[in-house]
Amino acid sequence: MHPGNERTAWRTRQRRAWWWRLAAANAVVVWVLWLVEAFVAERHWLTTLVTYLPQHAFGLPTLLLLLVAARRRDWLLGGISLATGAFLLVALMGFTVPLPSTPKPTGVRVRVMTYNIHHAMAGAAPVAAVIRQIDPDIVCLQEAGALRPWPDPVPRLQALLPGWQVVRHGEAAIFTRYPVLSYHGQSVPNGGGRMFLTAQVSLKGRRLSLVNTHLSTAAHPRSLARGFRCALEELRQTTTTRNTQAAALLAVARRLPAPVVIAGDLNTPPRGLLYQQVTIEHRDLFAAAGLGLGSTFPAPLPLLRIDYLLATRDLHAHRCFVPRLRASDHRPVVAEIDL
Repeated sequence: MHPGNERTAWRTRQRRAWWWRLAAANAVVVWVLWLVEAFVAERHWLTTLVTYLPQHAFGLPTLLLLLVAARRRDWLLGGISLATGAFLLVALMGFTVPLPSTPKPTGVRVRVMTYNIHHAMAGAAPVAAVIRQIDPDIVCLQEAGALRPWPDPVPRLQALLPGWQVVRHGEAAIFTRYPVLSYHGQSVPNGGGRMFLTAQVSLKGRRLSLVNTHLSTAAHPRSLARGFRCALEELRQTTTTRNTQAAALLAVARRLPAPVVIAGDLNTPPRGLLYQQVTIEHRDLFAAAGLGLGSTFPAPLPLLRIDYLLATRDLHAHRCFVPRLRASDHRPVVAEIDL
């Protein structure tokens, strides 16, 4: 071989090996991120921030490596990057594929919807239009209270949705087509006015217990804008607060007769210790019967899945989805459940 050609071949091999090492390093970083988010998460302010950030940014190096692999026709580089991307998509971003299941032959199917309506700042009529289009049997609303200068949206929604039974406590409201047997409201610990609203609904001779809630956010964007120290202090405080709120939520759910559905804006991504805490006894219905990422916030371009329908394991989820409808800064979550 000509010396010049030999040097060119050697450089090509070196560049290829360099890309392989880069792909392997990227795979290790993604794996370490998963370990941190699964086992450390809310234990430290920095890992809390990493866990709660949109995970899309962590996929950019993998995407770049896939493009390089396609251009260079490097199948090993492409294989490593493709495997890394698939792991990131499922383990970090929460991509789900529903598994085939058989519905209960004697079950009663009910469609439940949860929706943070952001005080109906866009008006009660668009919210009512979303509810009519989805056509649920039960709707759990958060941020359904008055917020100056916007009026209380619940009376207007009642007028726009005649025939529904409505119970509320503070910012939480439940609209249902079925009779409400009982309901109770209580404050979320350190929740700044947020509530737990529980109700028992009669469904064709069967009883379904509901918990509607809205947990505190990990760090409000306003605190992040005020500077590093302010954001750090809020992250530390809200970690403790939110763990207390999650424990209180589970205690409320345990006091209700099964089956139980928990609906609401938990301000928690589908990873981390708090998510594990609330899903030990309750199935995440989107993870069980949804397709895709299920992101709900912000509504124009959702990057975070923070709104949930959870259920005790004696309930069967036939389908769960996030409609592409906008009447708030959140998107709703809808599930069809067999009792």
